[in-house]
Amino acid sequence: MPEGPSILILREETERFAGQRILRAEGNSKVDLQRLQGQRVKALRSWGKHFLIELEDVVVRILLLLFASYRIDERKD
Repeated sequence: MPEGPSILILREETERFAGQRILRAEGNSKVDLQRLQGQRVKALRSWGKHFLIELEDVVVRILLLLFASYRIDERKD
């Protein structure tokens, strides 16, 4: 189960993306991922088990559930 420290580590590992533009968005989501492409990342935040990506006109909320995992700069086979 993700705990506070693992969420903080995720935020620290992604801080380098602040100010960058999203080139591609993929994954399992109910929102239109095309909407995210081209937007600039304003801030990356954590709150409880939530990881928040603040963009120019929307905030993406990622809830890390019981068995969560993530990848940075690598693809799932």
